[in-house]
Amino acid sequence: MGKIKRLISEFEFKDLSCFLKLMLSLIPALFVKARHKNIWLIAERPNVADDNGWMFYQWIRKNYPDNECYFILSKDAHNFNSEDKHMIPWNSRKHYAYYIASHCHINAMFTSCTPNVKVCKHFNKVFNKNLKTYYIKHGIIKDGVEMYKYEYHKYRLFVCGAKPEYDYFKEYADYPEGYLIYTGLARFDDLLERKRDDRFILIIPTWRRYIGYDTNKTEKENEQDFLNSDFYRYYTKLLTNPDLLGFLEANDIKARFCLHAQYRKFEKFFESESPYIEMVSKDESIHELLLSTSLLITDYSSVFFDAAYADKACIFYHFDYEEFRSKHFSEGYFSYERDGFGPVVKNEKELVEEMTKMFDGYTFAMPEEYAHRRERFFPLHDTNNCRRIYESIKETL
Repeated sequence: MGKIKRLISEFEFKDLSCFLKLMLSLIPALFVKARHKNIWLIAERPNVADDNGWMFYQWIRKNYPDNECYFILSKDAHNFNSEDKHMIPWNSRKHYAYYIASHCHINAMFTSCTPNVKVCKHFNKVFNKNLKTYYIKHGIIKDGVEMYKYEYHKYRLFVCGAKPEYDYFKEYADYPEGYLIYTGLARFDDLLERKRDDRFILIIPTWRRYIGYDTNKTEKENEQDFLNSDFYRYYTKLLTNPDLLGFLEANDIKARFCLHAQYRKFEKFFESESPYIEMVSKDESIHELLLSTSLLITDYSSVFFDAAYADKACIFYHFDYEEFRSKHFSEGYFSYERDGFGPVVKNEKELVEEMTKMFDGYTFAMPEEYAHRRERFFPLHDTNNCRRIYESIKETL
């Protein structure tokens, strides 16, 4: 009786809807299973399709059209295609039926395919004990491994995008032999197949959990904390730096500033009067921006791995390294000074100097020293990442 009480205490009233949908989908799922013998579900975020899950789904549909893979996506998403019979609306009756009937879940986020984690983890123990889950990830992990350990997720395959990442996880994440694989990330194929140079600089910092997100403060207080932060001070100084603006104007190059999704609410504070500074809109694809930029400037965002894979020049802007490490993410296996694919700078003067050094009169080139680092980091550097992932999954079924 005590166990049942503890189980019930886990759930909120809103979880009841999911439970009821699952129970009502049991019989329809039997019919789905009778028609489809090996269903693969693939998903990212409910309303997003532009990352590893989406790239992998498209690759399978193109190369193995008979594969019974289905992509879960909200009907409100801009690229939801109602004519694609292999796309399933998120949280629909079809989602629940196919969730129950599926043989494997391929997640780009931790539990992308799952409509409600709290309810479904218990449901699967009773009704879908043989379900296999795979993690093809959102990006390369460079910091601590604690939240990704095998004991928490029990992924049948955990995909690594780089050799040092694989080595690090093999030592510290406790995955059984054959459960951790280095294949490269699915979206890496596209980075080489469609790479281009549109002659703009992409400035894309990550967020800080300790700035603007104090749940004990009001929205106005969090906003004021953000405006008083080094993050805001340093990036507004960079975007108004006379040397940067002069360089952009002299070479007719735009700098496009992209705030992390967690900081979109502060976008109004970065408006620029310069025609050479543009804000990236929330609807633009980060993947498309990385395909086409000439130079990436970031602080700690893992998007620099994609840029380096596509042979893009990179600069790391570390004005708050110690604070970031102590309050946001601790350092893992990756050292920017030792392993980074570009110079590390501490202020806008150094940044503009390094940027100018990389410019060849038309575009920006990754210096040879950093190109060698990239080659060591990505010994698999080709357009066969999706194929390796696909073949690895097939071997486990």
